[in-house]
Amino acid sequence: MNMIDENDEHFDEVEEPKELPRTVRLSLHLIVKRHLPPEAQSWDQDKILDALNKITHLRLDRENIGEIDGLEILGQSVQNVYLQRNRISKIQNLDCLKNIQFITLAGNNISVVENLSSLPKLLFLDLSENKIEDFDIG
Repeated sequence: MNMIDENDEHFDEVEEPKELPRTVRLSLHLIVKRHLPPEAQSWDQDKILDALNKITHLRLDRENIGEIDGLEILGQSVQNVYLQRNRISKIQNLDCLKNIQFITLAGNNISVVENLSSLPKLLFLDLSENKIEDFDIG
């Protein structure tokens, strides 16, 4: 918005920074919402678990997730994980995904590269647009 001060000079009004929304917990509900059809809400637990065990590409990008957790429910079929553009600050709790080959964590708040040694099949890791300060991949 253009403003005029007392000397008839134009200047742009400075906007207040917008408050970030609260982070979201990576939950079974979120995974079901993103990967199963809407009617899955009425499925019994066994049918949901069976469907989740068939997921090969886990897409949870742009969900405002603050922490990686709760992936134990997924089967060994998951090979690709998309967690870009969230608010994740630590690489953790991926060791339950033994067949993971591809992870993108681009555009998060990660400062330390860690907890990857338990992912023997990992071939690709995207950490672009993070705040990397240290590597601990041993």
